[in-house]
Amino acid sequence: MFRLQIVNFKSGLGINVRQANNNFFAQLISSLVIACICSLFLSQSLSNLIIKPLVFDGTLSRLGRYGFVYEAWDTIGENEDDFSIVAVGSSLTQYGINGSCMSLADDIGESITYNLGIPGSYPYLDMLQVERALSSNPKLVLLEVNPISLSRVSDISENNIQLRLTLASLFLERQEYGPWVDLLQSNHLDYLDYDLDKQFNSESIFFQKSFEELLIRYKNNNSEENWWVNEHHWYLGVPNPNSPEWEDYLVEPTWLSNYIANLGPEELSDYENETIPSQMSRSRYKPDLESNLNYQALEYIVSTLSENDIPVLLISYPIHPYGNNNLLPGQLDQHNVSLSTLAAHSGVNSVNYIWDENWDKEDFYDFEHLNSHGRLKMCDLLTTEIISLIRNG
Repeated sequence: MFRLQIVNFKSGLGINVRQANNNFFAQLISSLVIACICSLFLSQSLSNLIIKPLVFDGTLSRLGRYGFVYEAWDTIGENEDDFSIVAVGSSLTQYGINGSCMSLADDIGESITYNLGIPGSYPYLDMLQVERALSSNPKLVLLEVNPISLSRVSDISENNIQLRLTLASLFLERQEYGPWVDLLQSNHLDYLDYDLDKQFNSESIFFQKSFEELLIRYKNNNSEENWWVNEHHWYLGVPNPNSPEWEDYLVEPTWLSNYIANLGPEELSDYENETIPSQMSRSRYKPDLESNLNYQALEYIVSTLSENDIPVLLISYPIHPYGNNNLLPGQLDQHNVSLSTLAAHSGVNSVNYIWDENWDKEDFYDFEHLNSHGRLKMCDLLTTEIISLIRNG
């Protein structure tokens, strides 16, 4: 009897130990899950409250437009009752489109034209927006396709690529890492919060500078109310998405004053007869589509929008007449091929203003960007083009 009692005691002890171990591991797993969830929410809160506002005002990104497009697409999606026209591209788009002067009300009801042009952008970088664009369901996308859109990725500043991809990671949701990931060079994947072990990489990169900036603001503003708010630079920054100016800015961004108009007679002569011809001889105005990642990115953007029944108008913005005069015969043939190939997709049309004789040198900020006069002319031409597309189905 005594031995039986001992055996029962040991057996009971073993059960208790196993139960204790099971409880321990269950609690450990539960704690780890809770910690991961808390870390996720803390990371998102950290990004939303501390880092992203400093992206918009230009503190972290040199230009607020480098990181504003994802919030812009969200705003566009919220205005779903409007006929939303969205212009996407580089500074050529930024300086080429003024949504305030584009009125299609008589033909399609209320419409809003948004300008999401980003200085120094390329299709290779813009393709990251596609999933967010699909969820916003625009009625028409104006997609920039200029010769410089077909530049080699190797010609893009690596610092530009790193900054744009790291900023994008602050805003991209996990499900928005779409097929475009396969188009990125392997070394550029390192700039994204793509792998599970790097999912908070962008926050960690920007946190220290953000924290130091906020300490400076706290000190400079004597901890007064809203001490963390810094008025954004009129050109380098963008309004905060929660501000009253936000939606107006998406329609009519800020522009620098006319560069050419400020040149003296001798400077203007040098610019027209030396600078512009030399710009036309650069590789960015000698597109080649073979093994071209920017062209592949354009193909991805256009095909994806087309497959999701979102109409696209490909736009080639004009260049200065002195630029046209210094192009060699056939120099832009590959650009013309890209337009015709991309426009073969369903619901895709193109308009090429490079060869349009409507443009005068008085329309240009510099050799490839439009000024205020040029934007008004673009409004008239583009409005007519869009109305024609709508009427013809």
